[in-house]
Amino acid sequence: MVEVKNGKKILTTPISAEDLEGIHVGDIVYLNGSMTTCRDVAHRRLVEEHRELPVDVKDAAIISFVVNGVNGVINESAETISIVLPYGTDLTSLKPVITLSGATSVSPASGETVNLSGPVTYTVTGEDGTTKTYKVTAVTSEQPKSDKLWESMLEQTGGSTDHTGKNTWWKKAKDMKKHNDYPKYW
Repeated sequence: MVEVKNGKKILTTPISAEDLEGIHVGDIVYLNGSMTTCRDVAHRRLVEEHRELPVDVKDAAIISFVVNGVNGVINESAETISIVLPYGTDLTSLKPVITLSGATSVSPASGETVNLSGPVTYTVTGEDGTTKTYKVTAVTSEQPKSDKLWESMLEQTGGSTDHTGKNTWWKKAKDMKKHNDYPKYW
């Protein structure tokens, strides 16, 4: 059932096809009730089939490590977490959001500003007082080729990023075209 309160669309579970008719891409929708995600279903299936879980949920564990909306890759057996952030991300001042299982705390704490320009050790304290450590490493993705090209053009022409002055890249390109002197990437 969709309810509108103070301009907010609120969906109450269970949700039917009719409930979704008034929902459009980009709408902000608040949920009321319980939902089962695919992850919940997969976990339940593993338990029902008596199969080994990828993470021992009896022990303290980090089950989610997210920075700026990017999920880290957790290798439980190696006790490592690696994350690749977008090019240009300042690794020296990040606030990871951490989800724990079977633990009472993690240090550094979830949401605490950390410097991930080098490896950082996170220590999880279990409900039974035992501790477990994870080595977290972060890198940024490679600079996009379009950015490299843009910077190269600016360097070669003495241009500026605000498109002012006599040395903007398009003025240089127009001049090069006049003399059939194209750079190798044109």
